[in-house]
Formats: sequence, C-alpha cells, structure tokens
Amino acid sequence: MRLRLNSRETLNSVNFVEYLFVLVLILNARTIWTSYEDSPLNRVLRWAIVGVGMLYIVMQGVILYKDLRKIFLSMGIGLLYIVLYVLAVGYETKGFVYFVFTVIAVYAFLQVANSRGRGPEIFFKYRDIILVVAVVSMFFWVFGSTLGIIHPTGSAYISWGGHNTASGFISVPSYYGLYFETQEEENTLAFLGITIRNTAIFTEAPMCNFNFCLALLIELFYNPNTSRHRCVLLIVAILTTISTTGYCMLAIALTAKYLTSSGRQRGLVEFLKVVSIPAVIIVAILVANYFFEAKMQTGSGIRRLEDFVTGFEMWSHKPLFGYGYGKHLVWGNILVGSCNSITPILGHGGLFLAAPYLYCMFMWCRTCIKERDIQKFLLFACFMFIFTITIMSYQYLAIYLFFAYCVKRNIKLKAKS
Repeated sequence: MRLRLNSRETLNSVNFVEYLFVLVLILNARTIWTSYEDSPLNRVLRWAIVGVGMLYIVMQGVILYKDLRKIFLSMGIGLLYIVLYVLAVGYETKGFVYFVFTVIAVYAFLQVANSRGRGPEIFFKYRDIILVVAVVSMFFWVFGSTLGIIHPTGSAYISWGGHNTASGFISVPSYYGLYFETQEEENTLAFLGITIRNTAIFTEAPMCNFNFCLALLIELFYNPNTSRHRCVLLIVAILTTISTTGYCMLAIALTAKYLTSSGRQRGLVEFLKVVSIPAVIIVAILVANYFFEAKMQTGSGIRRLEDFVTGFEMWSHKPLFGYGYGKHLVWGNILVGSCNSITPILGHGGLFLAAPYLYCMFMWCRTCIKERDIQKFLLFACFMFIFTITIMSYQYLAIYLFFAYCVKRNIKLKAKS
C-alpha cells in the first residue's frame, strides 16, 4: 500500500527525512567539522547519504516501477564506470567506489522525490537552513569579528589550510561552535579596518560564499514568489564574506533578475525599466570587471589563474582518464586543483570523469530551452559560475544540483513563501 502524502503524520515524516538529506548535503559542503582533527564525519556522511536515501524510498510505501528501473539503470552505469576505472587507472579504487555509490544515492533520492512532486521542497529546505546559518554568522561576524564585543569561546583544529604546518592542522577561533574565524582578507576592506571574512561554519570564505550564493539563486530564480526580505539577508551575508566571486555573482544575478522579471509595472515605470536596461548592463559589467581586476592584483587571484593554466596543461598530457581519483595533483612543483572545480575533475579522471558532468550540463540547457524557462537557465548558469571557481568538484550538494534538472519532474512548481 502506498503511503499517502495528504496524511499530516506522513507529511511530517517525509519533511523530516528531507531535512536530514539537506543537512547531509550542507555538512558535506566543506563545513569545518569535516576538517576537524581525527574527524569521522566524512565517513559518517558517506553512509548517511545512502541510509537517508534508502529510508526515503521505504517511506514512500510502494516505489514506482519506472523509478526502480531508473535507479537500477544508474547502478548499472555506476558499476560500468567502476570497472572501466579499475581497468584503465586503478588508483585509489576504494575511494572511487565510495564516490560512485554516493552519486547513485543522491540520484535515487532525487528520482523518488521528483516522481512524487517533492523535488522543489529540497531546494526550499536547503534555502531555509542556509538562511539560518547566514543570520547566525552575520550576528557573530558583526559583534564578534568586527566590533569585538563578543569574544571567541574556544579554538578548533582543522586540516584545511594546514598543509604548510608541521602538524598539518591550524587553530581557528570558535564562537560556541556555531561560527568560526578561518580566514582574513588580503586587502579588500582593510582600509575600513575589516579584515576578518565571514566564513560561518565553513572551512573558507569561498565555500561559505558558495552556499550563500546558491541559496540566493534559489530564491531569485527558483521561487516564483521571491521574497525581498530573504534576498536582502542573503545579499548582506554574501557581502560579509568579502568574496570577489560573490560580488561578481551578485552583479550578474541581480542584473539578470532585473532584466527578466515580469512584474505588474505599467506605463511610465515599465518604460523607464526598458530605457534603463543598457545602463544596468553597463554598470553590472563595470562592477564585475572592477572586482575581477582587483582580485587579479592579489596573491589569491594570481594563484587562482595559475591553477587554471597549470591544471589544463597537466590534463593535456592525460586527457582521457587523468591521473587517478583522489591523487595529489602536482605539476612542476605547483599544487593543482586547489582553487576551482574544473581542474580536479579533469586531472583526476580526464574526459572519463568529466563526461557525466557535461551530460548533466547538456540536459539542464536542453530542458530549460524546451520548456522556455529562462529563470531556471539563469539559476544553472550562475551556479556553474560559482561552481567553476570554487572547490566543490565532488561535494554532494554540487552533484545534486547537476542532477536536479536531468530527472523528469511531474508537477508544476508552485510559489513557496
């Protein structure tokens, strides 16, 4: 007997499991706890994503045949990928097997959720949790990191950024275990005396910015009933990360939303909007260009550009299968893949590993064009922008986003307040 979602008890249970799933996605998105000294969290999350997926399927009562067929098909493709990888590369096979099965688990969860019209709920639950993280982090960033009214309550030892230390770990200030100061900005707001970047619960400002930006993109382009209050909170949160990527993304996304929004303006207001379009585009380009050039004057900007150049050069020597999943990528004494998501994929697995990502990109674009959905296309385009220049290659959250529009949906998205 199939479980019916019109039952309050059933709906509450489904919502709970969906929140668990989203929590796993967020915790795996390079939160600081995954980088703790001797932390077992990464292993726990690896099993949790599979366990939550199985629980979600069981809770649905009777799984549809078409869902089961697609899940088994994905398992077959995954096993084929494992066999080919073992035969062609064979490096860190255990890690690659774990990765493939987590990908299958994410796909299976999304397949079942979408077939029951629950796909959009995952996006909105993610947005809601990140919104809470943003508000909490801004509180501590203002009253702790910036004004110094609240002081750290302890320290956390993390491996992220500790490769240059003897122990392999660095100590970062912690505020009640809810907010961490992991990074200082090189020069952007130093003239105001603000050098500590808002990194919230993440290992670095770019990862924090990635999550804040994604939540904003969901609110801007996925929610038909966009909330200005949520947008303002997320925009301010992005600004506190002092991230060039975030500032450029804001210029692009807000401009795109302005140009594509179809409000109820009439007469003079609509005319002024049309007339202002060229000016808005020019300003957005100038703002993005300003922050890009400023970033290129910093050490991190130079390293990011060098990472792309060296990474592509390294990949060109083994374009098909790369050097092996999980391999420490070094080319000419330069560590490769530490500043973006593209070169690790190409370096570790070449076109063999890049093919699924490219297929998902194609399916996103194909579906958006077929449905004439400019808003979802802008969501994916902006996601690809922040994904490309943030280290999120194999994180569950990124995998979920790639799959999100590749799985057939059976309901029309409704406004979510």
